[in-house]
Amino acid sequence: MGGMVAQELALNHPGKVDRLVLACTTCGGLRQTLPRPGTIAPLVKRYPTVEEQIHNSLHTLYPREWLDLHPEAEAEAIAQADIAPISPRNARRQMAAIACHHTYSRLPSIDNRTLLIFGDSDLLIPPKNSRTIAGRIPGARICEFAGGGHGFAIQFPEEVADVVNEFLAEPAEDQPLT
Repeated sequence: MGGMVAQELALNHPGKVDRLVLACTTCGGLRQTLPRPGTIAPLVKRYPTVEEQIHNSLHTLYPREWLDLHPEAEAEAIAQADIAPISPRNARRQMAAIACHHTYSRLPSIDNRTLLIFGDSDLLIPPKNSRTIAGRIPGARICEFAGGGHGFAIQFPEEVADVVNEFLAEPAEDQPLT
C-alpha cells in the first residue's frame, strides 16, 4: 500500500515531495490490471497461526524458483510477522482502502521526478500497473527487476538500494551539473 499512499501524498501535497519512488503499485480503479483470480486469497484468508499464514502466502509474494533457492525466507518472514502482526480487522481495513484507491485521472498532475520500480514476476500487482502509472506521469522512469516478485526488494536488496539511491542523488534538472 505504500505506493498508493505515496501517490496520494504527491497529488495532495506536491510541495512536500521532491522525488517520488513508487514500488510495485497500482493506480487502482478500472484502469488497473488485476491479479489472476485466486492470487489474493492466501493473503486475505486468516490461518490459525502466523506460521501457517506465512507458509501459505509466500508464493504470492515471491517466485517459487526464488523461494526454492532461499528456504530461509519463510523463517525470516515469520520473524517479521511476529514483530508486527496484522490483525484480521486491520487486514480488512487495508483491503477496503485498496479497493477505494483510484488515481489514474489525476496522475498527469504529478510533476515530481518519479521512478517506478517493480519485479517482472509480481503476481500480486502485475507489472503492467507500473507501466500504466509511468505512462500517466510526465517524465516518469521505470526500473524492472527480472525474476522479481512482489517482494523484489527482499530478493534484490543491494540492487534496489543502488537504483533508488542513484535516482535520489541525481541533481535537480534546473541546476547545472558541476
